[in-house]
Amino acid sequence: MLSWILTTFYGRRTIYVWGSLINCAFLVALGIGGSVPQNQTASYAQASLGLIVSVLFCLGPAPASWVIIGETSAIRLRPLTTGIGRATYYIVEIPCIFLASYMLNPTGGNRKSHLHCLIWKHTNMVQSVASAGTSGVLQH
Repeated sequence: MLSWILTTFYGRRTIYVWGSLINCAFLVALGIGGSVPQNQTASYAQASLGLIVSVLFCLGPAPASWVIIGETSAIRLRPLTTGIGRATYYIVEIPCIFLASYMLNPTGGNRKSHLHCLIWKHTNMVQSVASAGTSGVLQH
């Protein structure tokens, strides 16, 4: 509900674009944090950055994307484009769940958080762009 207040001051598309860019920057910082030698301080920094990313995404791009979806396509095409976008999201997200679990597992890929930020950002952009019908999403 806090995102509604932010929308009145900044606008939906501004929140979506800047929120995505800020989240991307924090995810890159999280990936860099996973590259340093592990100790308690680095673990706390990674956990803090992960929480910040989650909160910022819930305040900005996540709710704004649903409003943008409702504005971009024609009324008759809206259910179709939203359905195609959600289906595409699920097709991409299910393998990414297993890949992320494998990569973060110390006995599996042991990639820590190096690539996890890129997969997370990619799947969210696919879902947002595909749900919005790919045209006119970021205009205005």
